[in-house]
Amino acid sequence: MDLYIKYNEVYKVLICCEQQCTISPATIQEHFTKKHSDVLLKICQEILEYALTLELCHPNAVIHSLEKIPAVNGLKIHDGFVCNFEGCMDIHGMKNSIRRH
Repeated sequence: MDLYIKYNEVYKVLICCEQQCTISPATIQEHFTKKHSDVLLKICQEILEYALTLELCHPNAVIHSLEKIPAVNGLKIHDGFVCNFEGCMDIHGMKNSIRRH
């Protein structure tokens, strides 16, 4: 299982080992179907069954801090964008998403 995914207990998210990104609980099967067509159906099913045993948080619902924290093992580090409105703590990974916010 560790070849494909890791479970981060602190943030309660699944991490794709190859893409170094989080996987939403609702899109695990879609993630592996679209981005990992080489993964056997049997392995994909095992991943789905394993995920059902975990307490998972949607990646967008993870509470984040503006304070610097250690890198999360398995995730790729990206530059991000912070909302400039006073009192707003939103952080987004892409210019379009911060503009929409």
